[in-house]
Amino acid sequence: MRSLAVLAAMALVACAPADAEDQSVEESPTPAATPTPTIEVRAEWETAVDFDLHVRNDHMGTTFAADTLLPWDCTYQNNNPDWGCTHSGDADQTSGLIPYVETATVRIGPTLTIGLERFSGEGASMPRVVVVSNGTTLADYTHANYDDNYIWVVGSYSSAGVFTLINTLEPRP
Repeated sequence: MRSLAVLAAMALVACAPADAEDQSVEESPTPAATPTPTIEVRAEWETAVDFDLHVRNDHMGTTFAADTLLPWDCTYQNNNPDWGCTHSGDADQTSGLIPYVETATVRIGPTLTIGLERFSGEGASMPRVVVVSNGTTLADYTHANYDDNYIWVVGSYSSAGVFTLINTLEPRP
């Protein structure tokens, strides 16, 4: 039978550090950053009408902004809210570029509702809204002409990645 001293000595040898040259640490490669999934919403039109693209975070609010800033409504006025939306700015009829285009890039997470407000302008216009995720077009809709001070509620995008067409007109708040 071995004594406790012998067992203790064996344990110390078994736990002794390796020689200095054997102490290299194998480094793991740094994992690449995973890009945050986003969708791009693009509104375009070809007439001298002022449309304003809205992307609403439905977890924060249920109305679109008109002339006020609402933290849940990403528009040209509120173009970088802290919930993950970046709006390109107002592409109204003064830009001179045809087609007029406004875009919003939105981090996927909350349920989003997409609207296009006809703010002002003369004549008929058929605006188009396109929603793209990872290079795949999820929605591509046009709407017949509608009056100033209305918002075309195009549809909603869920956090599960599903686009649902709503296609209604609401009076501008």
